[in-house]
Amino acid sequence: MKQSADALPQPEITRSYHLCLSIRGALMNMGNRELEDAFTHDDGRKMTPREAKLVLMDELAKGYKVIPCSPCDNFDYQRGCQGHDEPEAESGAGLRESTERPQ
Repeated sequence: MKQSADALPQPEITRSYHLCLSIRGALMNMGNRELEDAFTHDDGRKMTPREAKLVLMDELAKGYKVIPCSPCDNFDYQRGCQGHDEPEAESGAGLRESTERPQ
């Protein structure tokens, strides 16, 4: 007996999210030790805590609330990563949310 195309099982889709950093939270809660290791210049040099604070304040001045912790092509500077739909994979990094609905 043949199954119609509609009856074929559909792969589960997962949604992954990139991490982001709250700019205000970083400025208020990160001390000099944490800031010293958290940010680098484009050429790979570590920023001093003062340089890191200045960069974060510049981002706030642009109206941003959060900044990405890694490259993301679906990022909103007010709310963070908007998610990425992916077919179910054997392994992967990042937080995942299943979009399969309970029946």
